[in-house]
Amino acid sequence: MRYTVRMSVTVYVARIPFRDRGIVCPARRAEIESCSNATVREQKISVWELLTFALRAQGFSPETMEFHCKNGKWGADFVEFSLSHCDGLVAVAVGDTPVGVDIERNARCTPKLVRVMSQTERTRFLALEEEDKTDFLANIWTRKEASFKRGGNFFAETQTPEFCSRKVGDATVSVTPPATFVGLGIEIEP
Repeated sequence: MRYTVRMSVTVYVARIPFRDRGIVCPARRAEIESCSNATVREQKISVWELLTFALRAQGFSPETMEFHCKNGKWGADFVEFSLSHCDGLVAVAVGDTPVGVDIERNARCTPKLVRVMSQTERTRFLALEEEDKTDFLANIWTRKEASFKRGGNFFAETQTPEFCSRKVGDATVSVTPPATFVGLGIEIEP
C-alpha cells in the first residue's frame, strides 16, 4: 500500500511593529532585551511576536512549548519554524517539515549578487530587461537565504518547484518548501 504524505507550511508576513501576546520563551526574551541596537531589537521582538501568533494559528499553545537554541538557531519540539526580518517587515514560516524563509527589500539586492548565482540563474539575469533585474535579484537572494536556513546549499539552483516567492510591496519573501501565505494587515501579491 502506498501513502502520500502532505507537508503543510504556512508563511505569515506583517509590518513592524507587530504585537501579539508577548514573547513566551523566557531565554529568547532576555536575549532580545539585551540587544543594544533599538532597530534590531524591535525587529526581533516583532518576529517573535509573529511566531507566537503563527503557532497559535496552527493550533499550538506557545506558552506550554519548550523552545531550544542550537548553534544559534531556535527551534521547538513538534513544529518546524523559520524567522526573517528586514526594514519594516517580518516573516515567519511554520510547518511540519524543515522550513526556510527570507524577506528582503528589493532595493537592497544589487548586481553584486551575481557572484552567488548558478550559471543558469546568471544566464537568465543577463537576458532580462534592466527594469526586471532588481526583482529577479531579490527573488534569487531570498530563495538562497531560505535554502540555507532550511539546511540546504546556499549556492544551489533556486529556480525549481522546491521554492516559492511572493512580492510584498517593495520587498520579496521566499520560502522552501512551497507554502500558503498569510498577510496580516499587508497585501501579498500572488
